[in-house]
Amino acid sequence: MRPLVASSMIIIVTFSLIVISVASQITTITIDSSLHEVYKNESSLIFLMDINSSFYSLYSFQGNPALLTRKIGHFVLYGILASFIFVILSIKRWSLRRIIAIGTSSFIGLLDEIHQHFLINRSGRLLDVYINTVGSISFVLLTLLLYYLISKRESTKKHRNKSFDSTG
Repeated sequence: MRPLVASSMIIIVTFSLIVISVASQITTITIDSSLHEVYKNESSLIFLMDINSSFYSLYSFQGNPALLTRKIGHFVLYGILASFIFVILSIKRWSLRRIIAIGTSSFIGLLDEIHQHFLINRSGRLLDVYINTVGSISFVLLTLLLYYLISKRESTKKHRNKSFDSTG
């Protein structure tokens, strides 16, 4: 494995673990605490098949500006992750790079929300997975736009230099 790919994978895994651990908000837990103080007694993924599960419920931003701030954080963090994955991939086909970057970032977001569902102080929501995915798509498109603008600027410089060299 190339050194850049290996170090990039380490960064992605580390970022994912940080996001999941921050999502846990386990600030009051001591070393002597048991898992029962952190996790709900439910230990099954069956909630994913229950349409009445809290995983599929919506929430309101009204009267809760902190919630809106957290959701913007979801959008931005998963967008940055997707852009980073897009940039480090050495795949020449841009469409495949987009799919892998957005898919990987969104999948990490899904795992994070499923994990949050089992925590006492949190609730995983499918809506958050959508927010993560929209952030991933938006930031990858922004990254593509930046690539395009940079390459256009460089080609304009090269064209000017060639014109100057042939006339001068």
